[in-house]
Amino acid sequence: CITCDAIDRVEVIRNGAVVHAVSGGGVHNRRLEWEDAEELDRLLPERPLDGEPSAYYYLRVTTANGDMGWSSPIWLLPPAE
Repeated sequence: CITCDAIDRVEVIRNGAVVHAVSGGGVHNRRLEWEDAEELDRLLPERPLDGEPSAYYYLRVTTANGDMGWSSPIWLLPPAE
């Protein structure tokens, strides 16, 4: 992540909940590597509208002055049978 203001916090959001967070360290760019240890079948709840299993992830960055930025979501679907 690269911003004009120092980064305060970087969060990984899965299905609307924060599942991992790191301090931004007060720098203007931050690298984050993280692997979800949750089992695949627990990651794929049924979507309320169509009953199909899926999960989504995105990043949320908060800067030192309170501004926030979000990435586009990444969708996870079950393997094709």
